[in-house]
Amino acid sequence: MNIVTSKSEIKLHFRGRSSDGSTFVDTWAPKALYGESAGNPEPFKVVLGNGMLLASLEKALIGMTEGEKKKVNLSVAEAHGPRRPDAIFPVDRKLFPKELKLQCGMPVTGKNAETGAMVPAVVLAFDDESVVLDHNHPLCEQELKFEVEIVEIEEASEPEITAEE
Repeated sequence: MNIVTSKSEIKLHFRGRSSDGSTFVDTWAPKALYGESAGNPEPFKVVLGNGMLLASLEKALIGMTEGEKKKVNLSVAEAHGPRRPDAIFPVDRKLFPKELKLQCGMPVTGKNAETGAMVPAVVLAFDDESVVLDHNHPLCEQELKFEVEIVEIEEASEPEITAEE
């Protein structure tokens, strides 16, 4: 019997709901929320330890077996944490194209000048001089509830584990 370890490559179905009851991921659903099933319910394939899942969710999967189902509840601290005031700050309006019609609540993506990584944010306010952006995770301050089912388990090779870091 295969058992999920910290180095497993697994296929799983999972559904995640936030504390307000809304579903933010569902691989069982015929219509994908984030492209995870593209209209055809398929399990999500992931190598544990590569950062694709929350570390606390991965920890809950360790020890499960193929075909096993489980409910996992994550506290705010185990999920995306509390809202961080230091993740909300203004940037120069000139960083955005002039033709872009900004709106409060609008999601935007920019590039971190130091790392080159793409960084998502939400517009909170703007004027002709600056744009106030919120870089907090959209699910911060929320407890998360997951239903998971392990479909398949394999041991990942070392390159698979480190390639996606």
